[in-house]
Parts: sequence; structure tokens; C-alpha cells
Amino acid sequence: MKRFLHLVFLIFIINYSNYEVYSQEEFFGKHNGLSLAYLKGFDAKVQAVGVSCFLKKGINLGLGLEKVNSRNYTSVSILRCPDWGVDSSLYKVALGPSYSYLSNHHIIALNICIIRCFFVKSECPFSLNVSFSPQWHLIKDQPLLQSSSYNDEKYRTVFSPIIGFGYTQILGKGNFYPFIGLSLAYDITSKANLFSGAIGMNLRL
Repeated sequence: MKRFLHLVFLIFIINYSNYEVYSQEEFFGKHNGLSLAYLKGFDAKVQAVGVSCFLKKGINLGLGLEKVNSRNYTSVSILRCPDWGVDSSLYKVALGPSYSYLSNHHIIALNICIIRCFFVKSECPFSLNVSFSPQWHLIKDQPLLQSSSYNDEKYRTVFSPIIGFGYTQILGKGNFYPFIGLSLAYDITSKANLFSGAIGMNLRL
């Protein structure tokens, strides 16, 4: 169960954060944008949908919904991308926190993302990215006895740094265009990894 939960965390904190940002502004320039993505883990029974909005001032707001064993969980994030509308040929950096709640877990992460775009003037540009995401898991331990009071519940903290790599391919460029992507995430603490794919649609506003 511990390894499975780590796989769930990998999808949301790394893969969802990748697609909600990387499929957008590097191809938009200085425009507002809206993105919708569906993610599927290839080696875990987890799937997710996410919607995000990029503001041309360099801020990305994201909201995700994940389904695990017929139960739904949510994730929110905000990323600051100060230089993304300057030059599409440059390496770009995004930095910001994210929060997710899964069962008795609260997950707070600091996401650091670097992206590089290729063939930005063509009809089918693509991007490569790398991410580093230190995570802090606040886990609530249940009382051992049913007669125990609510005050017996205790929290413990687990630190879990994660590294992610991603590829995003734009299928035609314009004000409304689809994209696909692949991503790999690795949890340094648990040694767990997850390979996932995504499909989505972008709208330039």
C-alpha cells in the first residue's frame, strides 16, 4: 500500500504539474491560455483529469481530479513563470507550491521545473522538461483501538523528493490545438517510479 500511494503522488505532483504548464505557455507566447488534460499511469490503476489556466503575467493556476479504486481525490497548484513570454528558444523555469489530499495524507510540494522547446515556429513543436519536487507528507495514523478517542490520532511527517522527465508534442499550432505527452517520475525515497501518458487540448485566450 505504501508503494502504491507513492505512485499516486508521483502522478499528481510531477506528471500533472508538467502537463498543466508545459503544454501551454511555451507555445502561447504572451497570451492567456486554458488547458484540459487526461492522464493515465501505464503501470498503476490510476487516472486523472486536470484543468489549468495560464495568465500572461506569468502565473499558472491548476486543479486536478484523480480516481483511485473508485475514490476521487483533488490537487491544486500555483506556479510562477516569470520569463516564459520573452523568448521561446530559451530554457524556461517555473517555481511554485502544490497541495494534494489523498485518504489520510496531506501532501505539500515545492515544484521546480525547467523546460526547453524545439521547432517553435513549425506547426508541430515539442518540448522536453525536467522537474524536481521535494514533498512533505503529513500522514494521520489511526488509533489502534476503536474505543480510542479522536485525540489519540497522531500525525507523522515523511519527506519524499521526486525527479520527473517529460515530453510534450503539439499536434498542430493555433488558437485551439491538441497535444500528447509522456512522462516518467522517480521517487528517491521509496525507489518507486511511474511511467504515464497524457492527451489534452489547449485554448489560447
